[in-house]
Amino acid sequence: AGNVTGMTSIGRDISRQLAIEKISQESQSRSARQQYALLEISRSHSLHKGNPKQIWEFTTEKASKVLNVARASIWLYSEDRQKLVCEDLFEADKNLHAACGDLQAKNYTGYFSALRDSRVISADSEQTDPRTSEFTDTCLKPVGITSMLDATIRVGEQDIGVLCLEHIGKQRQWTLDEQKFAGSVADLLSLAMEVQRHHEAKETLKRSQQMLMLHMQQTSVGMIEWDKNFHVMEWNNAAEQIFGYTKEEALGRHACDLIVPESAKPHVNAIWQELLK
Repeated sequence: AGNVTGMTSIGRDISRQLAIEKISQESQSRSARQQYALLEISRSHSLHKGNPKQIWEFTTEKASKVLNVARASIWLYSEDRQKLVCEDLFEADKNLHAACGDLQAKNYTGYFSALRDSRVISADSEQTDPRTSEFTDTCLKPVGITSMLDATIRVGEQDIGVLCLEHIGKQRQWTLDEQKFAGSVADLLSLAMEVQRHHEAKETLKRSQQMLMLHMQQTSVGMIEWDKNFHVMEWNNAAEQIFGYTKEEALGRHACDLIVPESAKPHVNAIWQELLK
C-alpha cells in the first residue's frame, strides 16, 4: 500500500583502508619535506664555496627539523682513524650549535666496527642494539637518547665521518624513507668535503704560482715561458736585460725571433718539434 515496512543494507568496513590512506598521505608529506630539505642543502652557498662550518650548521639544523630529532651532529675521523671528532652538534630544544669532544675507537669497538660494515645504522632501541649499546652509560642515559640513526660520510672509497641523528623520548622505529634521507644528507656532506678540498687545492696552487712568479721576477737568470706555438707568455726582468726587449715587446711574439740567431733557427725548430712529439 506504499508504506515502508523495513529496509535492507549492505555495508563495508573501510577503517583499514582509511588507515592505509592516512599512512600513505603522511609518507608522501614526509617525503616531500625530505626532498625539499635536500634541495635546500644542495643549493646552499656554503656548500659551493667550501665553507665547512656554515654547511655543517645548516645541514644539522635541516636534518633535525625534517626528521624531528632532538640532536643532529657531524663527526669526522682523525688521521689515524682511531677516533671520531665532533665538528658540530645541534640541539633542537636549545637551538644551539656546539662541539662535543670525540669518541675513541678503543672505547667503542662495536660501534666503529658497525660503521665500517654499514652504510646506515638504524638503531630503534639504541640502548639494547649491539651496535650502539656501548654508549648507554656514557652518552645515552644522561641525555635521554632512545633511538639513533647514523649514516656514514664517504669520499671516494673511504669513510671520512658520520652523520648522527638522535631521538629523545619514546623509542622510535626509523622508516625506510628516513634512512634513505639520512644517507642522502651524508652524500651531500661528502660533496661539501670534496668542494672544500678543491678550494684548498686551488689556494695552494695559487700560492705556489705567486711564489714562482716572485722568483721569476727576482732571479738574475733569464726566464721565458712560451706556449706550444712558441709564442712568448712570460718574460722576466733578467730576460729584458739579457736580450734587450721589454716584456711588453716580447709577449705574443715567436720566441725564435727574439732569442735564436737566424742561422740556428732551422736546427732549433727541429728540436722543438721533436720535444712536442
